[in-house]
Amino acid sequence: MPDRLTVFLHIGAHKTATTHLQKLLDRNADRLAAASVRYVGPSTLRPTGLSLRQFLGLEDGSRPGAAESVLRDLAGGADTVILSEENLLGPMFQGDAGQLFPLYPKADLRVERIVRGLAGCDLRLMLSVREPASYLVSAYSQAMLRGRYGRFVDFVAGVAPERIQWSNLVKRLSLIEGPRELILWRYEDYRALLPRLLSEMMPAEAAAALDAPEGIAHQGLSRTAVAVAQAWAEDDPEEAGLAKAAREAFPVGPEHPAYDPWPEAIKAESLAAYEADLAAAARLPGVRLLRP
Repeated sequence: MPDRLTVFLHIGAHKTATTHLQKLLDRNADRLAAASVRYVGPSTLRPTGLSLRQFLGLEDGSRPGAAESVLRDLAGGADTVILSEENLLGPMFQGDAGQLFPLYPKADLRVERIVRGLAGCDLRLMLSVREPASYLVSAYSQAMLRGRYGRFVDFVAGVAPERIQWSNLVKRLSLIEGPRELILWRYEDYRALLPRLLSEMMPAEAAAALDAPEGIAHQGLSRTAVAVAQAWAEDDPEEAGLAKAAREAFPVGPEHPAYDPWPEAIKAESLAAYEADLAAAARLPGVRLLRP
């Protein structure tokens, strides 16, 4: 094991193919080990009932580098450790009302605690973001799958997608002292960038040998499924499984297009604003935006 561990801290965000990447790393644990890489993600954390901070033995006021001994034990002799936990940014939905905005208001404070505990490691943060109009639709599907069957117009609460700025989150994260850099990419580029993303975290020959899972980890809702779930909810609003049942009965496909409530003009405005916002994020010190 080297004197200084290399650590990649993948922090999401939610709804950006995070689960697909986590499943890929999970299913290739043996190949990763052969390349001197150890992966720790939700499959390791969730059974313990601990947050990543607790899992690493960190408390408020822990000294810098306090997690290094735990991390070296986890590494088991590996040179590189990949930590992946999208909940480190904070919950996707805020408070009892399930508000989506502001985006991850305490993310920098939460991530900074982990970064402080990893002082002494060669650390990089990894973050993926998503075009806001698409992100809002995906988040709405997630809210319905959690048992919230309100209208989309009420869910977005007047928030215009073109006004959502991921660069605010990126800036707050980029100001955390300690990481070598923040590696940023668009969800829309995930498939095209996947080989490169993996090569960022491990030798290229090891990345090329990994077996990627097929399909989408979390399929959204079709237009029919949304309408059916809301109709069912009129009779049984407390039943949390209605959207899941509707998704199974009316999956996204040629017969049932994906739920997409936005007019084309709004989607175009959102995309243009998103590109400008990412350009601003890419200019921040310590941020590296990956493009295909």
